[in-house]
Amino acid sequence: ARVLEPVYVNEDRRLGRLMAKISSDTVLVVLSDHGFQFRNYGFNHYDDGRGGVRAPPGVIFLWGPPVRVGSRLHSPTLFDVAPTVLYLLGLSPGRDMDGRVLTEAFDPTLLVSRPVTWIASHDEGDRSSETIESPVDEDVIRELKALGYIAQ
Repeated sequence: ARVLEPVYVNEDRRLGRLMAKISSDTVLVVLSDHGFQFRNYGFNHYDDGRGGVRAPPGVIFLWGPPVRVGSRLHSPTLFDVAPTVLYLLGLSPGRDMDGRVLTEAFDPTLLVSRPVTWIASHDEGDRSSETIESPVDEDVIRELKALGYIAQ
């Protein structure tokens, strides 16, 4: 655990730099597909049903409008990420997708003005081939390439 603390501090600084650069209307979603040992970081552990205690099976943080500050997510899974992001983009998730929209994370006024709707699938129909420019900073792109998340 002590070996990881500097990693958390470094990643927290990097995330802070990113958050300082994004516009005020941007929603940031940070997630992992696996858990970490969060001792002393205020995260609860859970009983794995076999007499052991495990770290949470993953991490998801949402920040920015319309995220409700201090909201608690009810048993989120990785399957919930895509439907939630589609909803944030103003798109309807497909009924053929596993998961749900994490509505408990959002300000109720958004949900009233734009209720969650579902479509049969995103696998049907024409797709736009239009290139959309990203407002992501070049420094962020370089970091992602250095980490191997984006091909060189």
